[in-house]
Amino acid sequence: MKSVHQLILLSSLVILIIVGGCSDNRKIDYQLQEQCGKQCKEWFIREYDGTGYSYVNHYNKKLNRCFIFVFGYSGDVLNEVIFDINDNTKIGGVSVFPNGGVFCSVLDKVCKSRGEWKKLIKPYMEE
Repeated sequence: MKSVHQLILLSSLVILIIVGGCSDNRKIDYQLQEQCGKQCKEWFIREYDGTGYSYVNHYNKKLNRCFIFVFGYSGDVLNEVIFDINDNTKIGGVSVFPNGGVFCSVLDKVCKSRGEWKKLIKPYMEE
């Protein structure tokens, strides 16, 4: 009987440690997401203010990186660009022309469609 009580006590202790650790991790994740949002806002104002473009920020937990997805029109051309805010480097971009033409690249890879662009940037904008 004593070993059953010890097992229950030990199990409860393990659960408390796991739950407590998860709570701390969620707090850290939230802080990193919040910091990413602030950095992206400052970067966007500095780089794109007044252009009519918009942005979405994203903290990628798996990569531990902050990305900004900038999008908007330049005349009739839709432009989308993704930057790594931590390094201030361009990951890639796509321009979609009214005639259906597409100019697209992600890092060293040239893509041929907006659909391919979305697949190539997905690892950066998910998680």
